Amino acid sequence: MLPDTTGRRRIVVASAVDTLGVGLFLPLSLYYFTVSTQLSLTGIGTTTSAATLAALFTAPYAGALTDRLGPRNIAVLSNIVVAVGYMSYLVVHDYLELFAAVFVVMAGDRLYFAAWPTLIADISDDNQRDAWYALIQTVGAGSLGTGALLSGILLASETAQQIDLLIVFNALTSVVAALLTLSLRVPRRPAGGGRPGGKNYAAVLRDRTFVRLLVGQALMAAAWILPGTFLPLYLVRSLGLPAWYAMVVFSFNYFLVFLFQLLVTNLFHAFRRTRTIALGACCFVVTTAVMAAAPLADRTGALALLVTAIAIYTVGEMLCVPAGNAAVAAHAPAEMRGMYMATFQLTGAIAFGAGPGLVGVLFALDPAWVLVAVALAVTLGGVTVLSSDRALVRACGDTAGGSHDV
Repeated sequence: MLPDTTGRRRIVVASAVDTLGVGLFLPLSLYYFTVSTQLSLTGIGTTTSAATLAALFTAPYAGALTDRLGPRNIAVLSNIVVAVGYMSYLVVHDYLELFAAVFVVMAGDRLYFAAWPTLIADISDDNQRDAWYALIQTVGAGSLGTGALLSGILLASETAQQIDLLIVFNALTSVVAALLTLSLRVPRRPAGGGRPGGKNYAAVLRDRTFVRLLVGQALMAAAWILPGTFLPLYLVRSLGLPAWYAMVVFSFNYFLVFLFQLLVTNLFHAFRRTRTIALGACCFVVTTAVMAAAPLADRTGALALLVTAIAIYTVGEMLCVPAGNAAVAAHAPAEMRGMYMATFQLTGAIAFGAGPGLVGVLFALDPAWVLVAVALAVTLGGVTVLSSDRALVRACGDTAGGSHDV
């Protein structure tokens, strides 16, 4: 089931353009600095994590600005900030410059992830909200996969100069996406009283039902490090495969989402969103087990296992992402969606922030420790999300997800 996109197609185009550039560079974000600088892998991972975690402190401002100035305007600002940050990657030579460059990009991401989910919620009614999130996920995955595949082709000789070109193109697509987003017309939000206790982050954090969902999703977000941060290093350093294999596997993930996201969302439309998310957690645990078996096979078998692992991971991703965003959008008061979404999107930011440091330290000991840590975190996260199920249904009622509860 496709949502009604009449008069809103520019939103879809802007998302496609923006994510094309990201797909060209995202899988190489950690790997790039190992070939463009003389810095150590552990130092790069730790500095990247520190900068990403520091940027988390901008999230409350991102959410408040989204509610005050509107999600469209903040989405435009996020594209400009990210473009500046990526261009600064080209002049990184030491840890201080690395920290500053990553901080700017991650601060732009905090603006983006507060604004875009809120923008989608504002243009859709609850009956079509899951479909809208699934559509944006589908379009984004197609663009990310195309970008990752193109970067794999350009990486044939694996030189830092070629990755520099990917960074420049990424920045240019951010600027184009900003111009497209600026041209959007967004309906006014309905007035509302919000939750008892005012319209601030104290009120958001007093919402115990939301906090339980938030904690569970934060733990499950540990799985996000598998394809982008862990996989390139695992392929090259543990399995002895060329770096461009990572781009092929990464592209496979995105093309699966592009082909099947809408189908998966429709198949699980009658399920409560919390239970859909928990099922996704099970997929992530299976993914870690399959990845752990790869070193036991020959080169061909190892690649086949990794492709299988990414396929299972992708099913989990398709279950979790639209359901999680739609659950928060249904639960949050309309006039506070920016703050709720900014807080919720921190779950992914924590994973991307802690991920490089976690991978850098644990990988140096044994890559299997990374997989064990992810499996434990995801399991606990799935259980925590399920614990919020009844409370979310009581808070949102039967309207929480169209034909299903939260």
